[in-house]
Amino acid sequence: VIFMKERIRLRRTSALIIGFIGTLIVMRPDISIELGAVLIIFSSFLWSVCLIYIKKLHVETIIGIYDWEREVKQVVSMDLEMAFDIRMAAKTDEIKYALNYKSISKRIIAFVEEQKFQLIESMAEEVAQLVLVEFPVPWLRLRVSKPGALRGSEDVGIIIERGSMP
Repeated sequence: VIFMKERIRLRRTSALIIGFIGTLIVMRPDISIELGAVLIIFSSFLWSVCLIYIKKLHVETIIGIYDWEREVKQVVSMDLEMAFDIRMAAKTDEIKYALNYKSISKRIIAFVEEQKFQLIESMAEEVAQLVLVEFPVPWLRLRVSKPGALRGSEDVGIIIERGSMP
């Protein structure tokens, strides 16, 4: 609100204040509130982050431990959430300040298609490192799944978080 110069109305302000007071009561129901606790909670008002996401990115690749899996490409599905400060892009409306999710998608697809993984755990780690190293992304959450890998289940997979939230 302060740094982004957002305008908020009475209803939202009231909700924030009531929520803040409720949090203090939950933290300290005996009403003896320490200054440090108040400062930590108040800092959450000043902190904001934006998550850019790519949902259900499908890539064909060799993945698996069984012999037949080493010969046939299978589809893996990825959901990616990336922390990124969008304020300059929003303020200027210029693409050069935005996170280019098309470039990220193309890079992930090219990388995964040319690799041969045995485990989705390995794939997830390598894709996460690729994004963190090659793009201005300080933190990400990556979900990698193999649709149809387990009979009776829509898919199986892994979710990892890497990097640090700004």
